[in-house]
Amino acid sequence: MKRVVAAAAIPRSHQAKLHDIATIIDPEYDDYFSATFSNQARNKFKSSAEIPEDKHAQERAAAYVNVKKHGCRIGDLLFIGCYAQGQENGFAIVLPHATQKNKLIVKALGDGLASGIVPFKDILNAKKVKYDELFVHSRDGMPLFHNEFLGKAYGAQDQVYTTFLDNDLLSASTQLDWTP
Repeated sequence: MKRVVAAAAIPRSHQAKLHDIATIIDPEYDDYFSATFSNQARNKFKSSAEIPEDKHAQERAAAYVNVKKHGCRIGDLLFIGCYAQGQENGFAIVLPHATQKNKLIVKALGDGLASGIVPFKDILNAKKVKYDELFVHSRDGMPLFHNEFLGKAYGAQDQVYTTFLDNDLLSASTQLDWTP
């Protein structure tokens, strides 16, 4: 009788997605023209600081990611908006809750996507999160992401790509189209 040994299951990576929820936080938010929140929404914010640090926006984003039908997973990026210029400051990341197994939390990435995501690389790598699809298809399906991170000058593109690649968040075979 032959003994069959099952191969150990290799965890598959999953591709992170981008969720643009600025209009959930403020239905009047328009990221293509004014790129700011309405005065009505600003009255709900506790300070005049950049919006990703605001408790109101964080609470709305956390509520969104914890609704199953939205399909949020660890490593997904959220565009939660910003007060003024600097749309790149309006991104946050979905992470596992520290104590509740099936709950997700949202952390603002701050001044830049590349530098903001590095502190979470161990969590993302343990969960096999990759950003290949987000980068490769950003021009067609995610113009906000493409315009902010890949449609800029070469230096900004190179920094984002290199940071993600160096931290095992992109596959080595990923080829990007950096044309504006």
